[in-house]
Amino acid sequence: MEELDRSRAFARDVKRIVVKV
Repeated sequence: MEELDRSRAFARDVKRIVVKV
């Protein structure tokens, strides 16, 4: 289950970076 949470957090970070760029 922890892996899923980590994947979600990673996707969120990527989305934030994309929005910033």
